[in-house]
Amino acid sequence: MPFVEQAIGDAQEAECVAEGRYDLAVNSCEEKVNQTSGRTSYMCVIKIENPPEDVKVASDIFFFLNMVNEGDSDKGKEFMLLQQRRFFEAFSIPYEASGFDPDDIPGATASNIHVTLGEYEDKPKNELNLPPAPAGEVTGTAKPKRRRG
Repeated sequence: MPFVEQAIGDAQEAECVAEGRYDLAVNSCEEKVNQTSGRTSYMCVIKIENPPEDVKVASDIFFFLNMVNEGDSDKGKEFMLLQQRRFFEAFSIPYEASGFDPDDIPGATASNIHVTLGEYEDKPKNELNLPPAPAGEVTGTAKPKRRRG
């Protein structure tokens, strides 16, 4: 068999960044349904735009927007909705008091967001520490409401 040329030597493992404030961009957002519970969430893959110089390849951040389901406790519902609102506000994603359009999430950016170091399955990972949502009534961001069909 002939030798197969590949730039294998250029492959780098991604690494976590130190806790700090970073500029972020949502690369993708995909609906996920848990096969066991039937719960729906949206998995957002977030890129760190300005990693420290000593980090060659920064690990992506995986952030899950959990959707409210029938049977959730009042406290659980409130937390999930608050996390959604915090995320939409931090990334300037349009939303309304009654919901949002997932197609508005990919490409959204946020500046100066606090990123912390956590762990998943005994491996380090970066996590978002979203700022509090603004007080008062939900007005969402300035964008015309989508027509529902």
